[in-house]
Amino acid sequence: MTDTLEDIGWAINQFVAIRLSTQDHTTIAACNVAEKRLEVTFQDLLDKQNKELLMKNLERDAMTFARRHHTACGHLRKYTKLPYIVHPGAVVSLVKTVSHTPQMVAAAWLHDTVEDCPNVTLELIGYHFGSGVEELVEMLTDVSVPSDGNRAARKRIDREHSAKASPEGQTVKVADLIDNSSSIIRYDSDFAAVFVREMAATLDVLTEADPALINLAHMIIRRYYNDQ
Repeated sequence: MTDTLEDIGWAINQFVAIRLSTQDHTTIAACNVAEKRLEVTFQDLLDKQNKELLMKNLERDAMTFARRHHTACGHLRKYTKLPYIVHPGAVVSLVKTVSHTPQMVAAAWLHDTVEDCPNVTLELIGYHFGSGVEELVEMLTDVSVPSDGNRAARKRIDREHSAKASPEGQTVKVADLIDNSSSIIRYDSDFAAVFVREMAATLDVLTEADPALINLAHMIIRRYYNDQ
């Protein structure tokens, strides 16, 4: 895109030079029209380039933030002992397979930071990444606490919270469930029975999530029960 912008800039300068070097009114008028059209195209491409740069910077900054805070807390994946950041990275990859926004990608990187890192708050997320990302991370953060009751009671509270999420938030939530299910089913057969049942119940309330990811999640559940 940089080369294209440079070419358009060069062409604009050529029209300016032609206009200044001629007294022919028809040529001058044609140069004026062409120059204005190129200026609009130039600005559109420049805006697009700036938007793409902002998108890349948002994702990069979210990934860096998540990695730093999960590492500082000593987080590892439960079964593989790999750095925890591999899980948000997998969620991001799933989100990118469907229609998504830069804010969704950032939230996918950050979705466990508030829940798992004591020093990270929603306000901190908003300060660094804006209200749109903060709102998504809030949707993806469990709200139940141990005093709410047993696991079934807590999961019911968290499902009710997830049900209120936007379509974008629900889509990231499904991606989170998909990645977690893959490792739990593979490494923890005892807990898998509980998790898959909870996953199915959660999918029932994520009615606004991307259909492709919903279908993939249901396929994982069907495969699990077929293998039993």
